[in-house]
Amino acid sequence: MRIEDAAMPPVPAAVVESPASAVMAAAMPVSSVVAPAPAMPVQSAMEIEPAVKASLQAWAAAWSARDSKRYLAAYAGSFKPAGLSRAAWQKQREVRIAKTHTIAVMLSEVAIKVQDDTHVVATFMQDYRSDAYHDSTRKILELEKIADAWLIVSEQTE
Repeated sequence: MRIEDAAMPPVPAAVVESPASAVMAAAMPVSSVVAPAPAMPVQSAMEIEPAVKASLQAWAAAWSARDSKRYLAAYAGSFKPAGLSRAAWQKQREVRIAKTHTIAVMLSEVAIKVQDDTHVVATFMQDYRSDAYHDSTRKILELEKIADAWLIVSEQTE
C-alpha cells in the first residue's frame, strides 16, 4: 500500500540552539553590528604634502623678507603662543622683525605627517640667521587647513 505525500503530516523544523550573542546580534539593527567604514580622505597625502610645504616656504620667505604682515598671516587666529597673550606675541614679533636689518630663514629635512584632510604635523630643521643672531633648531608645527590655506595652530622648538 502506498502512502500519498499529501496525507503525511508536516515534519516540524529542527530547533537549533544559538548562543545568546547570536540571538542578540540578530535582534540588533545592522548599524550597531557592523562597524562603519572609516571615511576616505577627500585628498591624499600626495596632494596635501606639496600644499603644506608651499605654505611653510611662504612663511619662511615672508620672515626672510621681513614682511611681518605676511609672516603673521601664516598663523591661525586660534594660535596660542607659549607664555604670552596672542596680542603681546604679535607685537613682539613685529618689533623683532622690524629692528633686524637682514633675516634669512631656511628649512630643511621637512617631513609632513597627515592626520586628516585638514590637519597635519610638520617637522623640520630651521636655520635662522640675522645680522645679530643665528641658530639652527628642530621645529614642530601643527597646521590646519582653514579657508583653503594651511595655517599654523601650534609651534614647538626642540
